[in-house]
Order: sequence, then C-alpha cells, then structure tokens
Amino acid sequence: MGTLYRRFCSTCDCDAETNVAFDGFAGATLTDAGRGGEIVSDGHVAYIADSGGLVPLPHPIESHALDAAGGTWNDAAIHGRLIYIHNLICADCGAQNTTASLHVGGTGCVEGLVLAAIIIACNIFLINFHVVVEIVFVWMAMFAPSILIDRYVRFRYRANAVPHQTNHCDTCGGHNLLPLSSARKSSIPCPRCTGGTMSIEIAGRS
Repeated sequence: MGTLYRRFCSTCDCDAETNVAFDGFAGATLTDAGRGGEIVSDGHVAYIADSGGLVPLPHPIESHALDAAGGTWNDAAIHGRLIYIHNLICADCGAQNTTASLHVGGTGCVEGLVLAAIIIACNIFLINFHVVVEIVFVWMAMFAPSILIDRYVRFRYRANAVPHQTNHCDTCGGHNLLPLSSARKSSIPCPRCTGGTMSIEIAGRS
C-alpha cells in the first residue's frame, strides 16, 4: 500500500476543498476527505516506453496499466524499464519536485520458490540435513534469486534512471529537497502565499 500525504497551508487551505491529484494512484482511502489541501502520493512506479517517455503505473493497478502500455512486469523489471518516481518537496520554496530510482520489485519470486522446493526435495530423498540447517538453506534459496536479480539490474541499467533524477529544485534552484515522509517534521514555505505555513501530513493509503 502506498502512503498518501496532504500538503496543507493554514492560510490558503482553511476553507478550501480537498484537491486530490491522482498522480501515482488510482484509488485511495483518506482519513479526512473534507479537509482542504492537496493529496499527493509519496511516489509511484513508471514504465520507460519504447519512445523513451514515461508511462505512470498508478497503484494498485500497476500491472494492468503496464499491460495497456504494451509491456510485461518481469520483462520490464529485468531490462531496467521500471523506475520509481519519488515525490519531493523543496524546503526553501515549497515546490514539489521528483527524482527517480530503478524499480525491480517482484522479480525472482517464482524462481526462489522453485529453488526452495528443490532443496526440500533433495533433503528428503538425498541429503537429510538437520531440520535447522534445512530451514536456513530454504530461507536463503527463497530470497537469493530476488537479491541477485535486483543487484544485476541496478548495476546493468543504472543509467536508465539518470535522466529522471535531480538534486535541485526546478523552481528556485535550491538543493534542500526532502521526501514527503521527512518533510512532516518541518514547516514548509507555501508556494502560493510564500509564508512558512505549509505542513505535510499523512492523509491516507492507496
């Protein structure tokens, strides 16, 4: 489940309706749908299309959106064509920015289960390890393929995320960019009234 945040200015949003920007999620459960402010996600997965452009894959229908874009999850993940867009907030001016990292989640799971089953079968019919040793080997087998695939993709296709990364604010040029989860601890300037009156708070789940 993805975390949703509310960008709320105590000056601008007191009497305003909630503005839900469905960028990164297809549906959500909000804790206070009647309160003002803008609802944004902490981030979302996107697919690098053949044209080089990004196709957002909103939660929780990422696979359906990827199918519609002509891709498949395992193929896109293994070839470094899935990236995670992280929403950031500029602590200097309050503007929202994004950066990116490779997303490889969900690959290697089937392989891990198959390898674990093979180890269990070998232990029953051939090796007969102690039960504690068997549990350790099964546990390692279940996670090893995912870890190895993750490391390979992040090394082989690390350049794919670079064009979508940033270390400065697109609006003011500052370098004080915070993940929304970290910005909850700070008073942020409102980009509309410019006062330090904007807060970031958890608003629900997608």
